[in-house]
Amino acid sequence: MINHNTILAVDDEPDILGLIKYTLMDEGYNVEIAESGEDALILLEKNISIDLILLDISMPGLSGIDVLEIIKNNPKTSDIPVIMVTALDQMIYKKQAYSLGANDFLAKPYEIEELLLRVSNHIHLFELMKKEKEQNIQLNSSNAELKSLISAMPIMVSVKGPDQRYLMVNSTFCEKSGKLEDEIIGHTDQELFPIEISSQYNSSEDLIVSQQKTSMNTIYKLNNEDGKETWIFNSSASIRDDAGNILKIVNTGIEITDQIIFEKKLKASEIILNSIIQGLPIPMLVIDNEHNIINWNLSLERMSGFKYEEVIGTRLQWKPFYKQERPILVDILVDGKLEKIPLLYPGKYTISNLIPDSYEVTNFFPSLGANGKWLSFTASLIRDGQNNIIGGIETLIDVTDRVKLSEELIWREAILKSVNLISALFLKQTNWIDSIDSALKYIGESIGINQITLHQITDKGSNTFNLKLIGMWKSPDLENPLEIITKFDDLIECNTSCIWKNDDTEPIFSTDFRRYLEENGVHSLIILPINVQSKRWGFLSFVDYSMNRQFSEIEINSLIIATDIIGSAIYRSELEEVFRRPIEHSLTGVFVIQNDKFKFVNPRLSEMLGYSEQELLNLSSCYSIFHPEDRKKLHDIISTILNNENSDVTLEIRSISSTNIIIIFTLFIGKVHFEQERAVICTAIDVTDRRKAEKALTISENRFKEIFNNVNDAIYLIETKNNSFGQIIDVNEKATLMLKYSKEELIGKNFVDIDANPDKEAYTQIFTRLKVVGYDTFEKEHRCRDFTLIPIEISAHLFSLNGKPVILAVSRNITERKNAENIVREIEEQNKQQIIASLKEKEILLKEIHHRVKNNLQIISSILKLQEYSSTDPEINAILRESRTRIISMAMLHEKLYRTDNLAEIPLRDYLDQLANQVVKEFESDERHATVSVACLDDYVVDIDVGIPIGLIINELVTNSMKYAFSPTIQGHIEISVTPSQDGSYTLTYHDNGKGLPSNFNIEELESLGMTLVQNLVMQNRAKLKVDGSSGATFKIIFPQGKIRTRN
Repeated sequence: MINHNTILAVDDEPDILGLIKYTLMDEGYNVEIAESGEDALILLEKNISIDLILLDISMPGLSGIDVLEIIKNNPKTSDIPVIMVTALDQMIYKKQAYSLGANDFLAKPYEIEELLLRVSNHIHLFELMKKEKEQNIQLNSSNAELKSLISAMPIMVSVKGPDQRYLMVNSTFCEKSGKLEDEIIGHTDQELFPIEISSQYNSSEDLIVSQQKTSMNTIYKLNNEDGKETWIFNSSASIRDDAGNILKIVNTGIEITDQIIFEKKLKASEIILNSIIQGLPIPMLVIDNEHNIINWNLSLERMSGFKYEEVIGTRLQWKPFYKQERPILVDILVDGKLEKIPLLYPGKYTISNLIPDSYEVTNFFPSLGANGKWLSFTASLIRDGQNNIIGGIETLIDVTDRVKLSEELIWREAILKSVNLISALFLKQTNWIDSIDSALKYIGESIGINQITLHQITDKGSNTFNLKLIGMWKSPDLENPLEIITKFDDLIECNTSCIWKNDDTEPIFSTDFRRYLEENGVHSLIILPINVQSKRWGFLSFVDYSMNRQFSEIEINSLIIATDIIGSAIYRSELEEVFRRPIEHSLTGVFVIQNDKFKFVNPRLSEMLGYSEQELLNLSSCYSIFHPEDRKKLHDIISTILNNENSDVTLEIRSISSTNIIIIFTLFIGKVHFEQERAVICTAIDVTDRRKAEKALTISENRFKEIFNNVNDAIYLIETKNNSFGQIIDVNEKATLMLKYSKEELIGKNFVDIDANPDKEAYTQIFTRLKVVGYDTFEKEHRCRDFTLIPIEISAHLFSLNGKPVILAVSRNITERKNAENIVREIEEQNKQQIIASLKEKEILLKEIHHRVKNNLQIISSILKLQEYSSTDPEINAILRESRTRIISMAMLHEKLYRTDNLAEIPLRDYLDQLANQVVKEFESDERHATVSVACLDDYVVDIDVGIPIGLIINELVTNSMKYAFSPTIQGHIEISVTPSQDGSYTLTYHDNGKGLPSNFNIEELESLGMTLVQNLVMQNRAKLKVDGSSGATFKIIFPQGKIRTRN
């Protein structure tokens, strides 16, 4: 990447300057550095073209605040964007920096990606600001165009005159301020807003008017009517004539409330995201060209229930997914029999656009999990250097939730459509019997059932029915429909719906009738009574033979509505009664349009739009509630329908609610006669949430694929030759970037040839070690295409591929580590006494780092606590509290390291006791109390890599106990113990005396963040977790030898 932008970095710490400089130079920026505020000002006086300044606050001499004020007061440098970089994260420094004109605030420590993103954004904004100034000069001649542009902007924009009275505001400004444009124009802030807001606003503008400042930034908050706070970042700038007189003051405001909330949510999910990246949680299998399994990863073990040891070297790849042996997708590709794919996966496969020779399939597997799973799997071929197929790889993603969501939305729309089509059907017919066959077909096809029958009671005795079959619908694949009602006499007293499944433990039918159903293969039966004016008229029965069929609540409710519609159709005496009764209870909006006005609206439509029924009926034009861009289209369609005999139409259209929210409707429009005149009846289904869900699913998929496709290390697949390393047969993208070769240039090269000092004898010795132990780690130096040298660490693994030994080499750039080692080595050679003194100094600094990390974590905890106090959302408060306790657990660990004489050992007992009591205190209330006891020898210690996971685990367990285990009648007690075993392992036992865990509790099936975190931390430490919920909740974590030890 090549940039022509120049960045000035100012910091009194040379190491930080060096890191910033080389990081930015790697991205193509020109970088100037200054170790003090005075040096920075000298550089700026030399007329060096600077596009952005990274400015530290805490510096000897001139502080960052002093330098910022000088820069912003100098007309030559006032427009340069400035990002303040410091460890001082208090709001007072932010306000001071922003008030002086700082553009952003970056808190130490920060991620390199965050630094690069903010630098890129502000340089881009700076270039946009320069272009905007040029455009503003051109736009001064056309106020109308300027006002139109400003009005369309999604940020708050206002323009004032020299007297600070408003000349122009956009719609966003009116929305955020809660005032109309006519109320604002011609007034000052003091006349419009409370003193606490107007004083903040005018303090910056006063400096501009007095010509002390050319531009100013201000942060202020607005209190909405619902009590929520809205934070605004406002920038003020002046437009002057050639004499320097102010013509206008332009203010732009951006709401930063969502940004703050988003950043907190992002931090809360950081642990999960890191776990996904590091753990590669994508199920995957690899086979050779003989269809033998050569790789079966841990994620696939969990998904399938088949262990690596059970399947490796076999051809059992089909077994977790199918009842009988058959080829899976990757088998078909390896055999080259692509004609089998349409036969085995009809309508379910696509050719991958991302990977050559790859296919993608989405299919349902009933044998996976309790209720089966939907999997999206991709298979591709593995080829050698001669393009021969040597195997294949298949990755699988569980998309059950996505498919279920999509199916539920489709089913819901189809069912509601069928119900509304039935209502429209009966409205069009004067004789309901003429419509019953079509009505039953609509219902059957929409819910995917096998059989529907309609029976009328012709004679009702004391203990039995005489029934007449009025109508029947069966699916095309059902040859012999079953007579249900004529076999069933118990319905004489049935006043509500009867729903039966052949696995019900409490049968509602007689034994003989249930036996009859089971013998004929019926799996589900729904019988609904049809009442006409409170009199039993007959029954509507629904029969299904599918083992996997589950009737949802919305399906049953829709069937009940359909039954009511049929009953109303039977009894109706007037056209209005045909549709009004069922439509009043419809889940969709229903309305009638005649002569461009609403003649009827149901309560659901009124509820969705936020208008009363009378308000809608009183509208002079029914089209006024629809989006302006859609009104003519809807009017033309309705006109067409009214002028044709049979022209029902379905379309998607936008409507505007009473609160100006856009609602997306799917409209089903049909022609009817209403009050002896032509009209149209419309049913409206709100599909706004579905559109949002589809968009969210797309974003989620893209994000997940992006994570998977980014690997940080270079990977080489190498053939063996003459008991040594041979030619490279495949590489990943990171390898091409590291060595600056194309993939085609690297493939075919001998791996030894990219070594800066090729020593074939050394590689032969490495290969010998690989043959003995299977793997080896060693360091080399690689020569790039541009002849630069890179020190690397190589982890090599020897395995058999298609009967031939192949080497997998993972290469990591260790330039920084080598530089550090060289520095240490030079220091050792110069003076050993200096090394000893330096080590002591580093130990002191390391303690100070732990102290500062602890302080920073406590500051973060305090900020979260303040945010918790200011938030009224219980869900957000719960997230903030849990995040705060996790931060406290890490802060305590750094506190222990700071106060101990041995930085490698943390006293475990004191840490557990202090942490558990602190978490109990955070969640303790009038209704929940708990005590803590810790049984652990004082000599037991851990290092920081084990201490942090243990602290987070204890934090999650104590949090769960305080939230769910104890009731007001139980005096809570928590016991924590650490006991050794003869094999060198240690068991950490956590127990509470609460109400225990559910009998079906399975920690691996939980989706909560806390329990997922516990599982990942246990796995990270190669420990084992046992859970017992029979008497209270007990968690035993067995740490392997070396994780917990006795003090040295």
